[in-house]
Amino acid sequence: MNKDNLTRIIAAVLYAASVFYTTHDTMTRIAAILVPIIVFFIVRFQNKNNKNNTKNVNKLVGLAILLIAVMFLVCGKTDLENSNKAAKVKKAVTTNETNNEPKKNSQDISTQSEILEKETKSEESSTNNEKHQLYEIARVVDGDTLKVYIDGKKETIRLLNVNTPESVAKEEYRNVPLGKTASSFTKNFLDGHKVYLEYDIEKLDQYGRTLAFVYTEDGDCLNKALIEASLAKVVKFEPNVTRYDEYKKIEKRVKQNKQGIWANYEAAFPKKPEN
Repeated sequence: MNKDNLTRIIAAVLYAASVFYTTHDTMTRIAAILVPIIVFFIVRFQNKNNKNNTKNVNKLVGLAILLIAVMFLVCGKTDLENSNKAAKVKKAVTTNETNNEPKKNSQDISTQSEILEKETKSEESSTNNEKHQLYEIARVVDGDTLKVYIDGKKETIRLLNVNTPESVAKEEYRNVPLGKTASSFTKNFLDGHKVYLEYDIEKLDQYGRTLAFVYTEDGDCLNKALIEASLAKVVKFEPNVTRYDEYKKIEKRVKQNKQGIWANYEAAFPKKPEN
């Protein structure tokens, strides 16, 4: 084997090695491996029949080149098809993710809405159960204060947003006839009834009394009834002002009749006398 043929074989081997390690396609690797093998056999055959078989060698070389070209063409087509398939798969995945994203967001929003709705219903249910829990009356203290049994203990209830004249105050000057009238009204209103309580923002006042709207089983509100009877004025219990505007409208209407506390406001709520 002469130097030129050896060079050809080495070049073919290097080419095959280069292609083999730079591609991951199986067909391309096979074609690359066949190149030095074919070159080797051609060179060997050429050495044996250098003169007499030149024509046959040329045919073999042409056949080898054609075979290699066909194999590379097939490999290239396979790579192209694989590349196109990969591109289509990637596009399909991307499109699917894009289409599903709004649905996912929509599902997330829907789930959050359902959770919020359940929490709201749970809170409303809890509030309604508490509101419709009936309590036995222990006694009426005065027109706007009473005691009820809650969990077996006496609790003082101060009516929200109303103030009646006094009847049992420590300062004697504050105790007036209309205070006893208001106290009697409350006793008669609640006589024979159990009550349920409705709260506003803050449940307790500075004295530890429970602030509430008091209802009978029939749904009649004592707070409102005292205002309508002109036996209570409307007052703010910040921040408990849910019914304040409603009660002020009733007060404005009944004041025109000048009955009860509105017949003589100063007598109903006397100021501390000067010594």
